This record gives sequence, C-alpha cells and structure tokens, in this order.
Amino acid sequence: MGHSFTCHYCEGQIPLAGQTPGGRATCPHCGVQADVPQAPGGARPPAPRPSQQRPAVAAVADAGNTALLLGILGFVLCQVLGPFAIMKGNQARAYAYEAGVPVPGTATAGLVLGWITTILLILTLGLFCMIFGLAALGGA
Repeated sequence: MGHSFTCHYCEGQIPLAGQTPGGRATCPHCGVQADVPQAPGGARPPAPRPSQQRPAVAAVADAGNTALLLGILGFVLCQVLGPFAIMKGNQARAYAYEAGVPVPGTATAGLVLGWITTILLILTLGLFCMIFGLAALGGA
C-alpha cells in the first residue's frame, strides 16, 4: 500500500499518514469522508463511485427543477407551459425510478402546477371559443 489513496469522489490523493486501515479519512480536496483501504488480503470490494451515480441523480434533480419552474411560469405568466411542466415532471419520475432514488418534491409540485395550469388553459380556450362563437352568431 502506498502513502496515499485516491478519493472516490474527486479522485484527489488522500494521505495515509496516521490513518487506520478500514477507518474513515477526510479528503483534503473536496471534504468527503472516504474509507481508508485495508491492507492487501483483507481488502473490501470498492464502493460504487459517485461519479458513476451522479449523472442519473443529477438528471432527476434537473428534470424536477425544470418541471417546477415550468409549472410556476405557466401558472403565473403563460398557461401554455402547463403541458410542458407535466412532461418534465413525468420525465423526472421516470429518471428517479430508473436511478432507484426517491421522486423529488420539485417534480411532484411541477406536475401538480402543470395539471392546474393545463386545466386553466382548457377552460380559458373554451371561454374564448364561446365568446367568439356567440359574437359571431350575434352579429349575423
């Protein structure tokens, strides 16, 4: 075993000086707690690298945040964004199920706002059609 080992998060070198094999050490580069490797012969299997898990978890968070943003903007500014909020919220749920992580609250809130906004959009379009239809019939 060398005088340092590689951090599983940032891939920086963590010095082994004063560390107990099998214990925990703090990476001086990123501050993550890492397992100190055991001596040869008693080595544990390596933990999955967060860099391999991060893209899936980041995709879930990004899709959830986007769903919430679209839901809020659709509710406040432009109801046409409601269906897009529903789409991104469902995408975040699918990503979460694939990654094996909980569905973020932002995705659920985006879905709810998306459905509310879409229903308001349908009601608004129906009202406009009714008003313009009555105006066309009344003017004839």
